[in-house]
Amino acid sequence: MIHRIKAANGVWVESDADIAREAIAYFSDLFSGTSVPSSDMLHLIPPVISGEDNKLLEAAPTIEEVHRVVKEMDGDSAAGPDGFTGKFFTFASEVIAQDVHAAVLSFFCGAELPRFITSTSLVLIPKVSSPQDFSQFRLISLCNFFNKLLSRILADRLAGILPKLISPQQTDDVLIFANGSASSLKDIMQVLEGYQRCSGQLINAQKSGYLTHSSLAPARRRVIERVTGFVLQVFPIRYLGFPLYVGRCKSSYFGEVAQAILQRIMSWKSKLLSSGGKIVLIKHVLSAIPVHLLSAAVLPRLVFDILEKACSNFLWGSSPDKTKFHWIRWSQLCFQVEEGGVGFRRLEDVYTAFSCKLWWSFRTGVSVWVAFLRAKYRLLLRPGDGW
Repeated sequence: MIHRIKAANGVWVESDADIAREAIAYFSDLFSGTSVPSSDMLHLIPPVISGEDNKLLEAAPTIEEVHRVVKEMDGDSAAGPDGFTGKFFTFASEVIAQDVHAAVLSFFCGAELPRFITSTSLVLIPKVSSPQDFSQFRLISLCNFFNKLLSRILADRLAGILPKLISPQQTDDVLIFANGSASSLKDIMQVLEGYQRCSGQLINAQKSGYLTHSSLAPARRRVIERVTGFVLQVFPIRYLGFPLYVGRCKSSYFGEVAQAILQRIMSWKSKLLSSGGKIVLIKHVLSAIPVHLLSAAVLPRLVFDILEKACSNFLWGSSPDKTKFHWIRWSQLCFQVEEGGVGFRRLEDVYTAFSCKLWWSFRTGVSVWVAFLRAKYRLLLRPGDGW
């Protein structure tokens, strides 16, 4: 429940009507724009979809295809405004299958979807602990299941031709390297403006920034800010969930993952959990939190110790206010059950496995990342090369 929110003019509003008015104004402005996509750069994009591909995309779905997609979708996902989940469509398929198929066919024939199908429940999820305005909320759409069904059919068909549509260089986030001169920055901004004009997608300046060496003169930084409109960011920063830093790696750069584990532990009623329940939570919840970092980041040994200590304290019931005796060392608990342990995975072992996987991808892969590293460090890997 949102009790009050800061309006665009900086004034706090508290009544339900004023909060609703601010929400409508903010998100209406966010998801609408006055710019019309231009086609002056479309000639640079080569046609890659053949006539056969178009026929496959436009072909009318069979009742078997619709039934298969319904069964593959998550039946327990949150329902939309109509209240029907995927389980209803699966359970009542013998009764409604023909009607659902007919509705899907009408959509593929160009019929306009009625409002009771396109209606969506909107849920606001806070991005921060104490949000003040609507920019600090994430908008989640809860669509009706039939609407999801149409999207899934289209997505499944597009999946077969996506390798043709997505170039190896295409990413969601973009890092641009430049020498910082006014002329190069203007060229970069000209390219970005052309992309916005052609695609209709706008660059979020609030989520964009620039990074420089600490010795760069303040005058040069002012030039960068004036030309780009971006704000200065200081190392370390987070990029795709990983810390980017200059110099020696510090354990403090990974404090967020340790804090996430501690907050998750504090949200559980430890006194009400059995030892078996705690073991399950450690194996399947706490151990999964740092996996994303372990897959690519270089973590100091101290970080492993902090995370495993937090899990061990949770298992034995220790807290900052009360310490309890740990009857078995954590390293012994990580043995297999047949060897007298409980099957926990040592984080350092997981980290080593990911490092081996990364090295194998580098040796055998053909991605842009592999090509860049080989060219940068002039590496020529032969089949007989060792590690």
